[in-house]
Amino acid sequence: MVAYLHQVDRGVRVAALDGIRGVAILLVLLGHVVGFTGAGLVGVLVFFVLSGYLITSVIVRGVNSTGRLDLKRFYVHRALRLLPVLLLVIAFVFALTRLPGSGVDLGDTVTGAWQGLAYVTDFSLALTQSFSPQLAHLWSLAVEEHFYLVWPLVMGLLLRRSQLQRRRALVMLISAAMLMRLATVVIGRSLGWFFYAMPTVWFECLLAGGALALLEGQMRPLRGGRPGATLIGTLAAAVLLGAALHPSTYLSTLTYLLGIPVLALATVGIIWAARQAEARAVRRVLEWAPLRWLGDRSYALYLFNSPCILVSTSLLGHNAGARLAGGTVAVVISMLTLRFVERPALGLKARFDRSRATPSSADVLTA
Repeated sequence: MVAYLHQVDRGVRVAALDGIRGVAILLVLLGHVVGFTGAGLVGVLVFFVLSGYLITSVIVRGVNSTGRLDLKRFYVHRALRLLPVLLLVIAFVFALTRLPGSGVDLGDTVTGAWQGLAYVTDFSLALTQSFSPQLAHLWSLAVEEHFYLVWPLVMGLLLRRSQLQRRRALVMLISAAMLMRLATVVIGRSLGWFFYAMPTVWFECLLAGGALALLEGQMRPLRGGRPGATLIGTLAAAVLLGAALHPSTYLSTLTYLLGIPVLALATVGIIWAARQAEARAVRRVLEWAPLRWLGDRSYALYLFNSPCILVSTSLLGHNAGARLAGGTVAVVISMLTLRFVERPALGLKARFDRSRATPSSADVLTA
């Protein structure tokens, strides 16, 4: 699913942020395997906010290090990070069309493949319902790609402004995104759209993460120190968990009208707490090794879990055991993908940077 970003802070990996990614993919799996659809929604939303935060941090630190916005480097890094695993999952689904009883249709897969590679699955799913079931989850990658195309250019303008002008611009951008979300939900309901997949529903989540990255250096220390930071992280986690486990979160229109900004703010709270030395209890939970392990493999696991679970239920029946079997296969594939696809791609990014003589210090939070 949502883009994985390798995080480093002054050369040290930020373990708590890996843990947040682990929580997000765990929620997605809870939705797909166990059937808690609200957990899937919350997991995707957490991915969006975290992605906005990390992408913005990459851009800011790159500009601070080199004095310029290197768009070529940014987009090459994005392509090397996203495309290898995306191509692999599409090839995997095509291979499944040859498996008797898989339920994977070749015509649907062709449709889903070109939509995924063109990053238009979000619009196709929302407006036409013409998609491949095994590749429909690529809508979230399309949402992020739309953001990637526009946000670096906006950042180039924002970073030339004063802090006050920057804050005002962020308020205006997030307000506009909120209005787009409300309009999308209202119009989508009246026209019968599957508005859940529309990028205009989710842009404010990406912007919320971006705003945190831009403003966190200007935030004053929290009064109350450790208890205050821990309390914010704990309350934010409670809000996210409550929404994830509520049976009507995914289907309720109220979620899309009012719930999304609340959940985005809660995710911002979790990310902020994860970055505070005072919030030791929050960091300890997020740095738990199994969560970090899942976080490392979250991109491939997101991309492969849907096709694996759908094929497994087609072969073994629509039951919890079949879904669990499909999820387990996806975990194994994600382990292999990390070793043989994702890590070699990271090496290609390093070679690209060396060929351009780009200072490694610009990659404090690298994509």
